[in-house]
Amino acid sequence: MFTEADFVAYFAELEILERNMRDVYDAALGDISDPEIRRVFESLRNSEENHARLVEELRRIAIRKSMGGG
Repeated sequence: MFTEADFVAYFAELEILERNMRDVYDAALGDISDPEIRRVFESLRNSEENHARLVEELRRIAIRKSMGGG
């Protein structure tokens, strides 16, 4: 069974992964000139940023719950 601390750690790791993937797509954009491919990579980058924000919120909720803040 997962504890609140397990969830906090999991979400912290997941947030790092999401931000790293965002950075990979962002770096790749510097080498892509094709407009259609750029749009795809921009969309992927934006999706990863949105994922990171969602995971960050989940991590904050888990921290609050682990501190007894409900």
